[in-house]
Parts: sequence; structure tokens; C-alpha cells
Amino acid sequence: MRGLIVLSGLPGVGKSTVAEVLCDETGALWLRADAIEQAMRESHMDCADLADGGYAAMRVVAGEALSRGLPVVIDCVNPLAVTRQPWKTLAPASGGLCVELFCSDAAEHRRRVEMRHTDIAGFALPDWAAVQARVWEPWDGALRLDTMRPVGETVAEILKKAGEG
Repeated sequence: MRGLIVLSGLPGVGKSTVAEVLCDETGALWLRADAIEQAMRESHMDCADLADGGYAAMRVVAGEALSRGLPVVIDCVNPLAVTRQPWKTLAPASGGLCVELFCSDAAEHRRRVEMRHTDIAGFALPDWAAVQARVWEPWDGALRLDTMRPVGETVAEILKKAGEG
């Protein structure tokens, strides 16, 4: 894999699962918004409102890695068009793409949200009510993939569309 793959979608759709398999298969650098934002909360900074601070940090790290020829996978909710704009430029310029993941089965999505655990110390996962309350703007031009199929098929489709499969 070369370039940048941006995975976005509501919490619990399977972004981190897809990102982990994608990075294991390709050796790409995995940048997780949740991990970066939790580290920012634990720092000495005043982080009452991170806004897009985590995304800004990810863009800088991704840009540096890409400039050195390292592939990168971004794992973030990225719900708004304004936060997506920089990725919409950076991903294609690097030979990568933007992917919107979704779970077409609401009961399964809820089950995933309610059953998941985090490996990020101190990070509080959102509950189902919080996920449902999220604002989500459609992402024009992104590859849309339903995570109801096996993760390997989702990863294969991403790599195919990125010119790697």
C-alpha cells in the first residue's frame, strides 16, 4: 500500500477493526484519533474542547510520514465536511483514498457499540445514545463500504480501490 487511506464513520461501525487488519497486511502507520485525543486530554493542556485538534495533529504526522514514503491509515469519525476537506486533498494526492464505513444493520451496530472495549487507557467509549446523537454529514466522493461483510472483504475492497489489489 502506498499513500493515505482515511477511514471514517460513526463510532462502532468497525473503523479500528478494519484499520488494524489493513495495517497488519500492509505495514502502514495507524493514526487513531481516539488515542491522539486521549493523549491530549492527559497532557498539561486545557482540553475542554479539542475541536479538531486531534485531526490537525494527525494531518501533520500523516504528512511527514507520507513525505518519507510511509503509507498511513487514518482512523477517525470525521463527521463533518469541514473536517474532511484537508483529507479530501491529501489522500488522492498521495495515491490513497477516503473511505466512509457504515453498518447497515442498526441492531448489529448497537450491539457493537454496547459490547466493545477500548485498549486506550482512560478513554471513555460513547454509548448508543451518544452515537445516535452524533451529527453526520454525507461524504461526497468517498468510497462507501458496509461493515456487515467480513473484515477481510472490506480490506480487500479498499486495497483494490487504492490500486493495490
